[in-house]
Amino acid sequence: MFRLRAPRGTSERSGLAWIGLLLMAGSFVWLQLIAVPRSVTRIEIPAPQTAPFALVVIDPGHGGQDSGTKKSGMVEKDLTLDVAHRVERLLQERGITAVLTVGA
Repeated sequence: MFRLRAPRGTSERSGLAWIGLLLMAGSFVWLQLIAVPRSVTRIEIPAPQTAPFALVVIDPGHGGQDSGTKKSGMVEKDLTLDVAHRVERLLQERGITAVLTVGA
């Protein structure tokens, strides 16, 4: 009397799903066959480039009579000179000549 029926289009959707799955699997196999093998174990590191310049002139600013601002016992000229020396050292470690200016 009452029979359960499959909704319309279920078999069509199932068939399309199978066709899609077969196309996807076929594409995967095809890509594996035409793929160019690459070596993953060897990493190529580019050769280091030469620096675009050979000399850097650093002007710490302040110095002499011009001490800059003062805050909490720190004088600006001391801080700028410290930073300039650190930058000079980092540049020299990289093979770049660094020259500090002399205040007047």
